[in-house]
Amino acid sequence: MRKFLKNRPLALTVLGMAIMAQSIAWEYVRVEPTYRFLIEPWSMRGYESAQGLVIAAGAAVIAVLAILLSYGILKESRAHSVIGVGVLVLFGVVAAILTDAKDVKVPFIVRLLLAAVGAVVVRSLLEGFIPESWSKRRRGARLGIWLAGFFVTLFAVTGPMLGDEQPFWIFIAVAGVILGALALFRPPEALAGWRMVINGIVAIWVMSMTMAATLRVTLDQAQFDVAGISAELKNIQITSGVLLAWFGGLVAFAGAVGLWARRRDEIIAVDRARKQQAAARESEAQLSVTG
Repeated sequence: MRKFLKNRPLALTVLGMAIMAQSIAWEYVRVEPTYRFLIEPWSMRGYESAQGLVIAAGAAVIAVLAILLSYGILKESRAHSVIGVGVLVLFGVVAAILTDAKDVKVPFIVRLLLAAVGAVVVRSLLEGFIPESWSKRRRGARLGIWLAGFFVTLFAVTGPMLGDEQPFWIFIAVAGVILGALALFRPPEALAGWRMVINGIVAIWVMSMTMAATLRVTLDQAQFDVAGISAELKNIQITSGVLLAWFGGLVAFAGAVGLWARRRDEIIAVDRARKQQAAARESEAQLSVTG
């Protein structure tokens, strides 16, 4: 426990996820206290909504992944990173199916953004094949690879799969795979797990910040099912549980970025020391030849 508390970014990440998870015990949505008529149900707690259950389960999964990475149980290897990405993508797909999420037509701007991310992945995979002799043309080659990856992703992946109205789980699968590939293949490889944790936190954090309208409609429908009447949507508001989820996401995001930054600095320091040692050995070899 002492070791856990000394790792402040990890403690902050887990604390944020704990705040998000326990937010389901609080009211997520309710009728305004000044409303003059008595309507049942008056409020809805997080655990009574599909969104709250997804947030709690997602927070638990991400907290466990962060702990496993910090303690070295989940290794900084390609295989373990693929497992982590697969768990997060599968969780998102299953959550979308179990919550009976409605079909969506993905906006064109979102498809463009996903294509841009896919282009970065393609460039990360292919730029190693650019000949070293192309020192002056390297930037142009990298731009050409990015543009090719962008158009291929747009017209071969996001266009056909997300162009028409699709089940929400398909969007989650496509977006999850593209963002997971970015986490996996963008150098350095050792940071893939931490990128994955940050992506997961951002995903459920964004969900908590965009679910207000859905929660209000859910409570309104529940009132109508019980009594045949309901309050007007303008008299239904989100409340403390959602605000706690927002705050928990902010805390967890700050902690996860801290974990990523610390590990990045460690990798840079090791790489710098390795280069210095190589340069020292080369200088020593040259001196021995000239001596």
